[in-house]
Amino acid sequence: PGVHENDDGKPWTCKELGERTPSQEATESSYEDCSNPGDGCGSTKCCKVPGMACFEKTEYWADCMETCTPGVHENDDDTPWSCKQLGERTPAQEAPEETIDAGHVDCSNPGEGCGSSKCCKVAGMACFEKT
Repeated sequence: PGVHENDDGKPWTCKELGERTPSQEATESSYEDCSNPGDGCGSTKCCKVPGMACFEKTEYWADCMETCTPGVHENDDDTPWSCKQLGERTPAQEAPEETIDAGHVDCSNPGEGCGSSKCCKVAGMACFEKT
């Protein structure tokens, strides 16, 4: 929650809208040994989910996220995130037509507003509300 770097200055509530699109591992073999969100990426310094990067919380924990705002995160403990990016961001991709099932055809691509669709085409992504 809060204002995200390189954004328009309006705060995000980070309320999840709809259900997260089911995750699938990146198909490129170069991301085969990378981490999934929630698994910690401090040792791999890379993420399987397209569009995500590994961000450091402390010297002992890092995780895959699309963006990271330094400080304490909502629904987390009181330890602030440094948000130092570890490694390179996994290239974002639009969902290939053959991977979009009937339930996700009308969902939004990354960067498109998803307030109406309340879902995302790209596996592993979710729609969040911005105030």
